[in-house]
Amino acid sequence: MRVRATACVVLLVSAAGAPSASGEAITHQADAVHSGRALEKGLDPPLHRVWSRRFPDVVSYPVIDDGRVFVTAFTSPADGSTRASEVVAMSLHDGRVLWRKPLGLGVGGQLGLEGDRLFVTRGGYEAPGLEALSTADGHTLWRYEPAFFSSEPPVPDGGIVYVPLQDALHAFREGDGKELWRTGGGVGNDSSVGTPVVYADSVLLTFACDNVYRLRRSEGAVIWAHEGPCHGGGGETAALHAGRLFSRDGDGAHLGYVYDGRSGNRIRPLTSTAPAAFASSLGFFPDGFSISNGLSLPHTLVARRVISGRAVWRFRGDGYLDGTPLVVNDTVYVGSGSGRLYGLAGASGRVRWSDRLGTPIPASPGQWDMQTGLAAAEGTLVVPALRRVVAYR
Repeated sequence: MRVRATACVVLLVSAAGAPSASGEAITHQADAVHSGRALEKGLDPPLHRVWSRRFPDVVSYPVIDDGRVFVTAFTSPADGSTRASEVVAMSLHDGRVLWRKPLGLGVGGQLGLEGDRLFVTRGGYEAPGLEALSTADGHTLWRYEPAFFSSEPPVPDGGIVYVPLQDALHAFREGDGKELWRTGGGVGNDSSVGTPVVYADSVLLTFACDNVYRLRRSEGAVIWAHEGPCHGGGGETAALHAGRLFSRDGDGAHLGYVYDGRSGNRIRPLTSTAPAAFASSLGFFPDGFSISNGLSLPHTLVARRVISGRAVWRFRGDGYLDGTPLVVNDTVYVGSGSGRLYGLAGASGRVRWSDRLGTPIPASPGQWDMQTGLAAAEGTLVVPALRRVVAYR
């Protein structure tokens, strides 16, 4: 491991990766550390379906704040090879559409949310790489048009939005879109950057082939770097919990690794074929890997101790699990390709509640690089199910 010293390093404490605050879900897997967890008083099983809305095609993960839920959705196919997409704002109370914003042709948009600004990253033939929209009515506040697009979610935090754009991470001021810094100088060595973790004064960044960096969020300077044996390929969404960084960007030997977030030391291999969720001492990892078939669906949800990696329980459901898990309070929700949603006791994996939606709850990323997943905020669980969005309370 190559270490670059700095004069002032803010240590990542063992409590790193706290759950998202009640009242918002700001990016993929809930929050800026991608914990996949929300604390919502009273949102416990059994849940009841309160509204459902249909869309022409695949729907993204939701972001939620101030009584509104936002998704991106593909519209009807534009031709045989490209699709158009749009941002849709809905009332969290009853699913009523508040406004729509066309995004043009190409890759479906990924969302981040902070305050009165909604950030959209996408690539395609007509769209910019990044656009900031008003949450009130969807009008454009500012936009950035890079030479390369992004299919990764933006991460807004503390007035700055961190955006993976092809082979570099960019930091923009949320108010006016001024670029504050971007990675360079060999960080990632031209690999595609994954969705970053933002915590305290650090940004943790993963690339393909076991390349991991901890940056100082004020200017992007490298605090430490763990550089793997190769470069190239795409990046994944990392997660930080209990001082451990969980990266699904592995090498030829393993699908991913767990690192000490403070020092960068590699702790153990990680098998997680989709984004995980975390609560207290446990992580909930989708495992769809087999020696004979490589990566495949469906998967088994495996609860493991965060510190030791020891398996506590496994859940296969109806044999078609492929959704990304979300923990709400002490219940783990995970979806199936058959259209069933499960609520499991976090400690034991026992089924507390389930509902059949009738349409698949897909894996992430889904079709056309659309990132999917569940979200919970303001007393409501929101579930994208292929061409539907369903809300529970």
